[in-house]
Amino acid sequence: IAEANNLIGMSNFPYRDNPAVTAFRDLLEEGYVGDVLTVSGSYHGGFGLRRNPNWRSLKHRSGAGILGDLGSHLIDLVRYITGREFVSVSGSMITTLWDAEGELEEILPSDDPHVGERNDDSCTFLAELSDGVQATLHTSWVAYQGAGIQQQEIEVYGTAGRLHLLVSHRGVTLRGLQQGNPHWETIKVEGTVSVEEAGGTDNEDFFRPGRHSPTNSTYRWLEAIRTDKAEVSPSLWDGYFAQEVIDAVILSSEERRWVTIKEVSLMVEDEKEE
Repeated sequence: IAEANNLIGMSNFPYRDNPAVTAFRDLLEEGYVGDVLTVSGSYHGGFGLRRNPNWRSLKHRSGAGILGDLGSHLIDLVRYITGREFVSVSGSMITTLWDAEGELEEILPSDDPHVGERNDDSCTFLAELSDGVQATLHTSWVAYQGAGIQQQEIEVYGTAGRLHLLVSHRGVTLRGLQQGNPHWETIKVEGTVSVEEAGGTDNEDFFRPGRHSPTNSTYRWLEAIRTDKAEVSPSLWDGYFAQEVIDAVILSSEERRWVTIKEVSLMVEDEKEE
């Protein structure tokens, strides 16, 4: 609809704006790790412990819980950093039930009838990416964080090295390990604050560098509209591709099987025809 009406749309994936994420992507493209083989990643928060994280936790308000919330950003980061698309997934989603005193009562599969209106609180899934690359991903809002509030971690293993990114409200760490060098190399990224520089301070600006500057996605979207710039990133298509993966993981968890992204696309087309 946006394309048909020449409207400028974006998907709100602001973590692409982190200079360390861009540096990670550039290093992969330059061959820092050789040929990419495996990706592991997580995006965790502890704000769902002992309480429902507002409207996101209710099925009638949100089609998915943590998977649609933090998980959508994790999916996009993997696509953006590696340049690979998701081909198929195998997932497991759980929901935690708490008693009136705030004690954990039960852990159930998210599709269990006893869960009622509650959405998923934690999701882990395996994924096959294009070019045969493997991925293991986990997202949760019931993962105790202590300090740090939220944390993103992505590691890519290749034939000649590995790269590791850790981002939280306590700073950013990007490091690499290459064949022939037994020691980790800390990669300083301009525009970020390292954990050492943060000195134990919690600050969302460390987690989302430049969020109040012209580099952030909302500013760039408004600027694209003001200047009538046709192409912006992340695009609405980036949001669509992330949603395809979310739908596939939900189906996989419910039916306890691998689900191809193509299968989800065909189901969407069938629904349109009906």
